[in-house]
Amino acid sequence: MARVFVLLAQGGELDGVRILSKDCIKTFTEPREGVRDLDKVILIPVWCGKAGYFLGGQPGASSPLVLNHPDVLYSPGAGGSYAWADLRDNVSVAICHNNLDMGIIFEPEPMYGPI
Repeated sequence: MARVFVLLAQGGELDGVRILSKDCIKTFTEPREGVRDLDKVILIPVWCGKAGYFLGGQPGASSPLVLNHPDVLYSPGAGGSYAWADLRDNVSVAICHNNLDMGIIFEPEPMYGPI
């Protein structure tokens, strides 16, 4: 997963090889149609781009765990795993762990805050 987000953060290049064009990567930050509609599974609006990545920089819609500008693509995962790519500053982060604590799902208060 980390290498996918490195590819995104580096504008479509990985290990010196162009895989996707910079123009293609830039389209990933465009909101999908109906982005303000309720998601049919989790019943809240999910601010996603046309490529399926969650989009940063949307107050009240983007995760506080990612940078707060519109050139951020991210993907939350089960149990608190996260990955994001900052297209503006060419930085990516992937946090993957093997401790899937289901108690977090039922915790009424968030266990983290904005960076």
